Amino acid sequence: MSSLFLPRLRLGASPSGRIIANKMPPPTDNDAVPEASPADLQLVWTKMHALQAHAEEGEATSIDIRSLQQLCSPGTDVKTAWTRTMMLQILSHISPGWMERADMDKVFEVAARFPMRVMQPGVEYDQPPFDVREFMKQIASR
Repeated sequence: MSSLFLPRLRLGASPSGRIIANKMPPPTDNDAVPEASPADLQLVWTKMHALQAHAEEGEATSIDIRSLQQLCSPGTDVKTAWTRTMMLQILSHISPGWMERADMDKVFEVAARFPMRVMQPGVEYDQPPFDVREFMKQIASR
């Protein structure tokens, strides 16, 4: 059985303020995250946040990957969709509350295709695995 840990509890900052990815399964062997369907990305994001809403603060939550697969279109690589939700989780970590002001249809459309590198588990990063300014520009221009 394969489970995915939900990003709220698996994405953190080191004492130095760097981003750390824990338990983040890379969807490919190379450095680039493949594109995903915006609709599938939204389904995965929505399910993960529904589960997190029922968790106690500090409580670890996870989901069986098969549960997410059932939500998505046939043939969807769920790990890719899940990994791309990390882009949104990172932005929420960097800038809390930004999503309340965003047009989420545009956000999912950009997040599904925007260039992103895989974050390796346990590695500290000085910056997110994508260009945050360009990401926000693309959302604003749609």
